[in-house]
Amino acid sequence: MLKKYVNLFGICIDDIPISRAVGLARASLHSGEQRIFFTPNLEMLEAARKSDEIKALLNSASILLPDGVGVILSSRLSNTPIANKIAGIDFGEELIDLAEREKKTVFLLGGRAGVAKKAAKNLLKKHPNLKICGIHNGYFENEDEVVFKIQKSEPDILIVCMGFPRQEQFVSNHKDQFSNIKVTACLGGALDVWSGKKKRAPAFIRAANLEWAWRTLLEPKRALRLVKSLPALAFALENKFQKLVNNKSINAK
Repeated sequence: MLKKYVNLFGICIDDIPISRAVGLARASLHSGEQRIFFTPNLEMLEAARKSDEIKALLNSASILLPDGVGVILSSRLSNTPIANKIAGIDFGEELIDLAEREKKTVFLLGGRAGVAKKAAKNLLKKHPNLKICGIHNGYFENEDEVVFKIQKSEPDILIVCMGFPRQEQFVSNHKDQFSNIKVTACLGGALDVWSGKKKRAPAFIRAANLEWAWRTLLEPKRALRLVKSLPALAFALENKFQKLVNNKSINAK
């Protein structure tokens, strides 16, 4: 099965089911081919729309998984609908399951002091055969020391949760030094959820595509980030309207 790409604001997003994304990760674990997974949401699309540097950063990943209903809505408004929405944390949990089944090692990077440690503890309760080879918080001054620690741990899978765009820049800057790591995934706030610091929306809210509202209710400061992301939707709608006008003009001739 070939991968399907959707070009959204110059970002080549992979429109694949989560089973296919996990299959690609598994293939990397066995073939040794390095794959880097980013999970762009609407905020990231808006940043990329305004910045060629951010656009290039996101496109440097091997796989881009659409995270959030905002990306799906933007794709529909742009007449390039994406069928598969994949939340970063859902993909992360599938990666953890995969690592346990395949007996592969995982390094957790991100969160404030103690978050990665608590996340590792909780993950091991749920996955007793999981091999976590290293952890480190996401707030550090000496980047070289962190890179060396990751290299020394020799993980098969590296999960990075330091927020956009810092996590993507960190991975992009050091991907050559991490060439022996088969799968790297940037997953935003996954460690906060796994540690218990933050609570994920109930399943029925996620099913209704309202997880963004839940997160905003729990973290009101996210409202400003949400508002700043809305121009991406307006831009997509404007493009759709312009295409309709152009098509009517062509048909009228």
